[in-house]
Amino acid sequence: MNAYAIPGIIPEKGRAPIHTVAEMMGFLSPGDVVERVCRVWEIQREDMFAPSKGRIPVSEARSVCVFLMIHRLGFSLHGAAAFFKRDRNTPRHNIKVVKNLYDTDKSFRSKFHKLINAI
Repeated sequence: MNAYAIPGIIPEKGRAPIHTVAEMMGFLSPGDVVERVCRVWEIQREDMFAPSKGRIPVSEARSVCVFLMIHRLGFSLHGAAAFFKRDRNTPRHNIKVVKNLYDTDKSFRSKFHKLINAI
């Protein structure tokens, strides 16, 4: 298995995604993704768009939103950064954070799977 493969999101190298965007996201908008991430991470929607980095759960949730917007909704790095009014380099960092947390943190992985199953 590819070290960066996340089941249902990032396929193994050379393999097609498990689900299409339409199947996986059910034609959800970025706002719908934010709402569902906020529910799973139990944070307020307003916190996601706050100008500061915020608490750890907020920054984790924002990273997951950016990750899903890029890998599932087809946003560009610039588009995802603009949605959250962030610097253009932030999405690259968010992707690394999500992959690292997914590989190392059982609690994060559990929340992530709960989110994916909810959408």
